[in-house]
Amino acid sequence: MDREKNTIILSGLLHDIGKLMNRIEGYQKAHPLLSGEFVSKHENIFERYVDIKLLKTLCERHHENFHNKNCSVEEISDDRIRALAYIISRADNYSSSERPDVDEETKTSEYQKTRLLSIFSKVDLGRDKIEKKLYYNLGSIYEDFNPVEEISYLKTYRELYNKLNEEIENVSSFNFNILLSKLISIFEKYLWCIPSDPRTEEQDISLFDHLYTTSAIGTCLYDYHKDKLDEREIKNDKKEKFILIGGDLSGIQKFIFEIERTNPKHLSKILRGRSFYLGLLTEAISLKILNTLNLPITCKIIDAAGRFIILAPKNESVLEKMKDLIKEIEIWFLKNFLGKLSLNLDYSVSLSGDDFSADRFVSKMEEVNEKIEYKKNQKFLSEYFIKREIDPFKDFYDKLLKNGECSFCGIFPKKDKENELCEICETSKRIGERITKNNIIIFGEPKKFPINICDIGVDITDSVKEDIYFYKELNELYNYFPVFNEKDISKMDNENILNLRKMHKKEENKRGYSLCYFCKDLCEQPEREEHLKNESILTFQCIANSSLRNNNGSGVDHLGILKADVDYLGLIFGKGLKNLTISRFSSLSRMLNFFFEYVLRKLIKENYPYIYSCYAGGDDLLLIGSWEDIIEFTIDMEKEFRKYVGNNKNITISAGISLTKPKVSLGLGIKEAENNLEKSKGTKDKNSLTIFGTRVEWDKIDEIKEFKNILDKGLKENVFKISFLYRLLKYKEMFDRSEKGEIEGLIFHSLMSYDVRRNIKKDEEEEMEERKNILEKLETLYTTGDKFNKNLMRNLKIPVFWTIYKNRGG
Repeated sequence: MDREKNTIILSGLLHDIGKLMNRIEGYQKAHPLLSGEFVSKHENIFERYVDIKLLKTLCERHHENFHNKNCSVEEISDDRIRALAYIISRADNYSSSERPDVDEETKTSEYQKTRLLSIFSKVDLGRDKIEKKLYYNLGSIYEDFNPVEEISYLKTYRELYNKLNEEIENVSSFNFNILLSKLISIFEKYLWCIPSDPRTEEQDISLFDHLYTTSAIGTCLYDYHKDKLDEREIKNDKKEKFILIGGDLSGIQKFIFEIERTNPKHLSKILRGRSFYLGLLTEAISLKILNTLNLPITCKIIDAAGRFIILAPKNESVLEKMKDLIKEIEIWFLKNFLGKLSLNLDYSVSLSGDDFSADRFVSKMEEVNEKIEYKKNQKFLSEYFIKREIDPFKDFYDKLLKNGECSFCGIFPKKDKENELCEICETSKRIGERITKNNIIIFGEPKKFPINICDIGVDITDSVKEDIYFYKELNELYNYFPVFNEKDISKMDNENILNLRKMHKKEENKRGYSLCYFCKDLCEQPEREEHLKNESILTFQCIANSSLRNNNGSGVDHLGILKADVDYLGLIFGKGLKNLTISRFSSLSRMLNFFFEYVLRKLIKENYPYIYSCYAGGDDLLLIGSWEDIIEFTIDMEKEFRKYVGNNKNITISAGISLTKPKVSLGLGIKEAENNLEKSKGTKDKNSLTIFGTRVEWDKIDEIKEFKNILDKGLKENVFKISFLYRLLKYKEMFDRSEKGEIEGLIFHSLMSYDVRRNIKKDEEEEMEERKNILEKLETLYTTGDKFNKNLMRNLKIPVFWTIYKNRGG
């Protein structure tokens, strides 16, 4: 990219940074002038890549018909510079598509107290009344991401500005793309919580999202007009000057869990590496498109969980390049994945400046989604495939005959005769090992990197190298995985582990014991010691064992598999927000993605360290952990989500959990979890969890968990035997029949009443108090009239099976 284009890109990102500054006492100038001062302050950071004088001018003069002539586009005398300023001005307007009829100079002292309204407080599907509008406190997005009703004024705009400046001063870069990436990272961290325009009534667009999208729009306008820079044409809002390039990766889940054997070697490493590899695919392909079209990273306006949308200029060269790119990408995917994975691409949706208006932009986004869905049903039907001009399978068959099939996936040919794994599984294994230690992804020339994705080189490292296209630094929690540590590994040989089990079979508290103590595999001790040194990812058997340790050796060593996603997501984007501008769309997508990529990982690392994230991003997740950890986590996850969206009942989440033994094929357990998720979403309200064959609304969970605790305590204190719990399930079956109109089923009332009186005795006075709570709760399940707890009876399988699984075999 040349210096002038770099200047346009950066001016879009910096043009309104003065809106942060003029909220600080002592900075009382108009915000465009303060943006110019910001450029001067950091001139040494920018000057290597841009025209500083032009950058300052474009930041200072990005308003048309502005009351302050020092900030007005019209006052620029140089024709070319004025045309460039109009590009930034129009980009600014298209990004916001809203301009209050209020003079900036009329702001009051309350201006410094303005806070960003949560975008989630604006979502309304008519499912429930939005009770309160919640706002964000100032601070890093990694510290204070939940909206609140009562704003704290302890942190100030000055404090935020000082932190931002400090980080920018420490920025070093080898090229413009690295500089841009670092600025975006810093700006998102600190500008996410600042209202873009506090003069509007609805202060829900963050300064970060406005700056980011302005940079994208400005770049596209520049590329469209750069040959002539006709001022009149630049101001033409009706001409279609933009296209939306949409990409969506399909076949994700099937690809991740395509496993030949039930429990192959390196399972956890390869699965995690495969999941991560899929993220690299969309990152690399979107970067390839940006590189080919000579566009900056800001033009990728949506990037979440296998889907991206790029804003590009609508000129002949772009359209021709996209035609060639799609052919190249389709062929690469077919050759490398044999149709099991595909990237569905479309670039047919065009936009004018007027189409960025709130009432029209949403229909354009819907059109992109419709086109991508259509492409999903037309995979590999391009003319060059139909006419068999290209045969992607010949090399595959030849290599399969020569080397044999991969021992892990059983589909692709081995890399060579000496290697048991195919290229994809070998790459996945290498990624699975490296992501536990490194948090920087770099992209560059394929010859210089170990991973090649459609002629884009990729590596996972701990530092940014000089000769790269782009890099992405993962947040501190992104590459968290459950790994071996001191308390997981027994310091004795296998024979002594067996002796220890015999000696302490009846010992009540086994929480301090190692995972090896409970492990049925009895792996070789030297291998375990090597795991400890390398901080290797825990195996699924080890993860399952953690439930035994947590329960003092009791219960089952099962895995829990969780699938969850946001309800009515398409409606939320399509109908949930009024005035859906490009900035609002970007903000809503980014904030939802942040919940799955950061907030949930934070919850896992701090409270559930033995949960393994297969994928979490965009609006959904798939997690594997010990069965009870997964149940407890799911309950906490929903509560965290409610807080995150400000308790807006129009935005809910549904989940499905399955339980499976660690030696059983994970694919079967995942399919069951997926089916359970579908059951949760099978009603109009959705907003529920399905587990143990029971769909339950989230607001009933606390009562269920409380009853589970009562049953667990009763079982442990010998108030009743485990056989009583199985009889409860029989009474539940009778109740279900009565719900269907079978009168005979109502006999459960009397049978259960007799069972409780006979088997849970209360003769002795000293036992009365401790059993009273159990008896009272059980009574609500068999009594008649108003005291009968029908909801608990309907959901009885959950607390009963939970208690049985927690205590069986102990």
